[in-house]
Amino acid sequence: MFNQVREKISVLQDELAYRDKLRQHQPHLPILAGGDRLIAESLKKEGICITTLADLGLLSTSELLDAAKSFLPSMGRSNYESSAQNPPEIFTVTDLPNFFNWGNEKRLLNILENYIGLPVAYHGVQIRKDFITALPGVMRYKNPTPNPLPASEEGAKMYLIRAETAV
Repeated sequence: MFNQVREKISVLQDELAYRDKLRQHQPHLPILAGGDRLIAESLKKEGICITTLADLGLLSTSELLDAAKSFLPSMGRSNYESSAQNPPEIFTVTDLPNFFNWGNEKRLLNILENYIGLPVAYHGVQIRKDFITALPGVMRYKNPTPNPLPASEEGAKMYLIRAETAV
């Protein structure tokens, strides 16, 4: 019983310290332009913001897309015999400059800092490729849209942001 109380006190102390750091950093948060502010607000309220790379409008997006077009064909070369053995494949591509530079753009980091409320520690970029099963209408992951991706896309999706606080 004493250990449970001590653990709860420790959790409460951690939460209070976290909230104090949020309060202290609040005046230092970067000021966001309208569209970027909407993204940060959506992330805070909904936990997600869906937009296109074109609408996001980061300066290095064209270089990122060129690098992605070159890199994607090398992904997913594993040969699985059944759809049950067809897991997503995740690649860390931080060592590729076009991916690193895109994820390290100041505007993007400012959006994330406003969302998190603390300075962001940029750890790099990962690409995840999911595979649609061979069965029509059956997929190994939940597609956020009602229409499955075309077969030529092989269910490819890129999750390009991983942000954590420096604290």
